[in-house]
Amino acid sequence: MSIISSAMLVNPDGDILVNLRDDDPRIIFPNLWSLIGGHVEAGESPEEGLVREVLEEIGYRLTEYHALATFFDGEDVRHLYLSPIDVPIEDLVLGEGQAIRFIDPRRALAELDLCVTGRRCIEVYLRHLEFQAYVRTRS
Repeated sequence: MSIISSAMLVNPDGDILVNLRDDDPRIIFPNLWSLIGGHVEAGESPEEGLVREVLEEIGYRLTEYHALATFFDGEDVRHLYLSPIDVPIEDLVLGEGQAIRFIDPRRALAELDLCVTGRRCIEVYLRHLEFQAYVRTRS
């Protein structure tokens, strides 16, 4: 079993950061869009793995993140974290994958060729937003 940490990086416009994975048949989900994140290394907490993966993949040091969901992906356990990001795309340094971009999460679901785990994470995030809107109307 592997432990994976993924980042739902959301900019002030409400767009999320997605990553086009490398086109390498030796990796899982080659040439598909996903979120920033990856496997937690031995001795790391899921949070430490998250911070390291974000730094490796886009050159950005996370300082704020919040647990959003934990779920099973086959034999893997995935931790999904929500994190604000207020950095222009051109200030991020692509360290893994072919491309990164900010996109509205609903557009991402409709328009991008997402891997199954990326799609699941975005759907969880959208359900979170719906719940937050519901709670605000009840207050």
